[in-house]
Amino acid sequence: MPAYWLEALVVLLGLFLLVIEAFYSPSSKELVRRAAIGGLVLILVTLYFAEAPAASNAELARFYIYDSAAIFFKTLALLTTILVLFMAYDYRRVLNRFTEDPDTEYGTGEYYVLPVFACAGMMWMASARDLVSIFVALELVTITFYILVSFMRRQVGSLE
Repeated sequence: MPAYWLEALVVLLGLFLLVIEAFYSPSSKELVRRAAIGGLVLILVTLYFAEAPAASNAELARFYIYDSAAIFFKTLALLTTILVLFMAYDYRRVLNRFTEDPDTEYGTGEYYVLPVFACAGMMWMASARDLVSIFVALELVTITFYILVSFMRRQVGSLE
């Protein structure tokens, strides 16, 4: 499999998780987290079997690079995202403790999907070769971080 499909696989995993979260029962929130971790582990394994883009593909070579530094930073992004999802196991209980009007299911599934999209942006940034690709990847990461920060928007302290 070509290396540039890795980021697309992470985005497709995020979209698949959104579909699971939207159409399944409220008890599927833990399923979303487990599927995210499992999918990211599979993509991490696939990372080491991916092929570098062919030299004949000049259009792709202008903005995408796949070298040992890109592999290292993609591995770091995937492992960090997996660690974040493991640490988010008790997210709902912690959020209920710090909000005045706790809604037991509000935002739980989406919270598990957003780090997956941030991981896709970080992986794309690791292989970006030109400034436009770096900027677009950075925007994907920052938009998901803005959404994650605003999850506790009812709290005055999280709005600062």
